[in-house]
Amino acid sequence: MTTTEHQPGAVKHERSSAILVIMFALAISVLSVLFLSNQTASHETAAQETAKGNDVQNLAPTVRVVTAARTARVASVGRVARVAHAADAARSGMAIAELTVAGSIMASSRYRRRSTAGDPDGPPEPPHSFFGWRVGWFDNLSRRLPATIAPYSPFIANISGDSSYLRAMVGPATLVLPSAGLILGILASRDVHQTLNAPSPVLFVAIMLLGVFDGAAGLLALLVMFIAALLAGSASWTETPVALLLLGTLWFGISQVVRKIRAFTRPSPDGPHQWWARAGDMIIGPALGGYLAASLTNVLPVTILSGSAAADRSLAIGLAVAVAILLRFGGEFLASHVFPHDLVTVHPDVLPSQRHGYRVASHLVELALVMLLFLQFVGPLWLGVPLLGLFALDLVIVEIAPKGSLPTWLYNLVPRQVGNILFISILAVSLESLIALFVESEILRICYLLLGITAIGVVQTWLSAFDGKAIEDSAGRKVGGAVLAVFAGMQLGGFLL
Repeated sequence: MTTTEHQPGAVKHERSSAILVIMFALAISVLSVLFLSNQTASHETAAQETAKGNDVQNLAPTVRVVTAARTARVASVGRVARVAHAADAARSGMAIAELTVAGSIMASSRYRRRSTAGDPDGPPEPPHSFFGWRVGWFDNLSRRLPATIAPYSPFIANISGDSSYLRAMVGPATLVLPSAGLILGILASRDVHQTLNAPSPVLFVAIMLLGVFDGAAGLLALLVMFIAALLAGSASWTETPVALLLLGTLWFGISQVVRKIRAFTRPSPDGPHQWWARAGDMIIGPALGGYLAASLTNVLPVTILSGSAAADRSLAIGLAVAVAILLRFGGEFLASHVFPHDLVTVHPDVLPSQRHGYRVASHLVELALVMLLFLQFVGPLWLGVPLLGLFALDLVIVEIAPKGSLPTWLYNLVPRQVGNILFISILAVSLESLIALFVESEILRICYLLLGITAIGVVQTWLSAFDGKAIEDSAGRKVGGAVLAVFAGMQLGGFLL
């Protein structure tokens, strides 16, 4: 039986699962509101409600950025990363649409020049690291482990291959970073007495910076704290998932958000266009990562005890993370420029798609976490029902809505990457002003704002999944991109609207 014959059944199965995800979202939101409303004996005072509204408003800019980054998970941005430096790929005779990161590096001019060493018929240059050696089993593990994990969890697969650039340069010596993560996790757990609270600012920042260079190190540190909290009996079903989500975002998630907006790994630049793109990475990436780190750290005390000490230093933490991400980009550039063969040797294989059952399960877990966050920040309001329903629709819209190609003019109007951040942020500010004309309650304003952003996000996620022809690169496009980046930075900094 051919693939085409299987397709109608597969599409029907996908749509049935999507309906299941949406029904689950509606069910848990309704049950949560009913149960918690009945359990709430007293109403919040006006001062408490205003304080909660201020807390959520402080988080709102970060929510906009993360919302924009979420839409980057669909095909458009992933395709840009895969077909980077398409001219080199075309000259090498490779199929551009099928390029992976490793494929684009192999197709680059510098890789081919170093391979032939001036003799097109000569043997390729062998891989070599700073230490002058490679370890076969470690290189094979680095390349194959993410592909093994991807069918179950693409996020963990990306984390497992996060330090490929370091593995290309120093090989097994990169195991120092996850080992340091384990040690810092033990120290952090002792510092907070086996609970899931924010440790001292020194440990908090050390783990965060370590996670920028290798997400696995930050993940291991958090995992150690979580296991210690479980063994000590200090974990709870309501507070622990929120703490894990927030600490995880700070300790190993920021670099993953940055990766979706600006690719860390690219072939060594060859020509003005590629140098321009790399320069944009090294400006926009650190600025975005630093902004997210400062914003999320600033609201840490709202959900996690002992987070005030870190929140008081949120600006300094944001600057430190920005510098670390800049160094990360520098390390990625060094690996692709000096050690391209090593990078191809250790870079993960093509990651297979997540298995259907695990994808559905991950959606259900994500919805449960979003509901917990809503209850933590806002409370048991009925507006949580349509909000979670729209969020579920955003998760599955690509699976149930028709896809194809957009006209060139419409494809290029769909905001992406930095333009997406600017669009979401301006939209949110405009909605805030409009809602404020009709709604007095701070909490209700935030709820309506989240509803509006999520609804627009559903449409944007759907449109971003379509194929289309991008505007050809030109000086005007470069200038336009730079202007967008400047305006996005000014908007997030509160200098525009």
